[in-house]
Amino acid sequence: VLIATGSRVAGLPGVAVNRNGPLTSILQYRGLYGTRMGVRVDGQTMIQGGPNWMDPPFHYAPRGLLHEVALTPGVTRLGDGTGLGGGAQAAWKRPDYSEGGWQPWLDVDSSASSVDEGWGTAASAGLASERQRLYGAFSREEGGNFESGDGTVVPSAYTRTAEAVGYGLRTDR
Repeated sequence: VLIATGSRVAGLPGVAVNRNGPLTSILQYRGLYGTRMGVRVDGQTMIQGGPNWMDPPFHYAPRGLLHEVALTPGVTRLGDGTGLGGGAQAAWKRPDYSEGGWQPWLDVDSSASSVDEGWGTAASAGLASERQRLYGAFSREEGGNFESGDGTVVPSAYTRTAEAVGYGLRTDR
C-alpha cells in the first residue's frame, strides 16, 4: 500500500494525476485509469459523473479537505474499491481521538493559480476526546475564464463550494 497526503499523490511511484480542468483529478497508476482504478472516499465508493469523465471520482473530494490517499496496486477486492489497476482510499481531514479530555483541532489550506486567477481555501475544525469527535469543514474554490494568446476561453470560469459536518463515536474502549 502506498500512502500520500492529498496534494502529494502524484509523487508516488508509478502514479500520475491527470487534470482536465482546475477542479478535476483523474488518478492513473502504471498507465491504467478511469474505470480501471477504484476510488473510495471515507469508505464510500465514488463513480464519475457526466459524460466522458467530466466529473471523475476525485472531483467530489476537494484537495484542501483531503488528509491522505492510500493506493493499493493491482487487482483489488470489492471492499477496497474495484479496479484492475488498483484501488485508492481517500480520507477527509478530521481530528484524531485524543487522550485527556476534549482537545480543539484546526486545519487551514489555501491555493492559487495564475492562468485563470483562481483561488481556493479550505478549513476544517473540531473537538475530539478519547471516545468522541465532532468536526466541520468548508471549502471554496473560484476562478475566472481562462486567458490565452488567442483570447478568452468562455465559459471556463468555475466555482465550487463544499461543506461537511461529522461526528464519530469510538466504542472499542
